Amino acid sequence: MPRKIIIHTGFHKTGTSSVQQVLRANRPLLQPELAMRLKGKMPDLMHATRGYSTWRDDLTLVKAATRFGAVLDGLVAMPKRALLLSAEGFSGHMPGRGDLADDSAAPILLSRYCDEIAARFPNIEQVIYFSTRAPESWLQSAY
Repeated sequence: MPRKIIIHTGFHKTGTSSVQQVLRANRPLLQPELAMRLKGKMPDLMHATRGYSTWRDDLTLVKAATRFGAVLDGLVAMPKRALLLSAEGFSGHMPGRGDLADDSAAPILLSRYCDEIAARFPNIEQVIYFSTRAPESWLQSAY
């Protein structure tokens, strides 16, 4: 069981991929203290979160929560290490895609992730980390 679970859901275009590159490059140094699951290891979950942010129905929310639970269920023992799950897709699709105007799916999805963590690891510390960016530079980067 991990000692702490950190969910890094940097909003899209806020440096999340850069953070993940640094984590990958330093994995051997971090390994004694930190286990990582980055977006590339969670494609089914990323598909489900994008689906929920698009459709906003109960079925796709349950699908996202179930797939998040499956990620947790697939963990190997990691006593004394923290677990970091990092993917901008935890928040769903990037705003501006189709009719998607904002990141309002993010708090709903994250609440369900926290429920899944609590069901499996009732006394574990949960940390949610959002990276952000100034609106003007975000718009320029995104579009």
